[in-house]
Amino acid sequence: MNFCKTRNLFLFLLLSLSFDSHVIATSYKEENLYWYGYTWGGIFTTCASYKANFIAPNDAKYMIESMVEVAKETINDVTMYQSLMGMKDSDVFQECRHLMPN
Repeated sequence: MNFCKTRNLFLFLLLSLSFDSHVIATSYKEENLYWYGYTWGGIFTTCASYKANFIAPNDAKYMIESMVEVAKETINDVTMYQSLMGMKDSDVFQECRHLMPN
């Protein structure tokens, strides 16, 4: 009985995570904010994985460069994009600054 509940909960969570949350963001500002958060989260996760030695430096650099490329293509608000690129000066990313593109 417990196994069925756990399995159903897992399937529900898996199904709910498969929905594209991008559909929710509709306005210009929300669209930029969505991609800001998506990019920031991707870079943060990559940096944390690199610091924990889960990924190699070359892979981390490639992933961060890919996330920055996504931001360039999707964030249309110049101020928001510059804010995102200024995050490399943040203490959170101190150990990953050398992986960030110039």
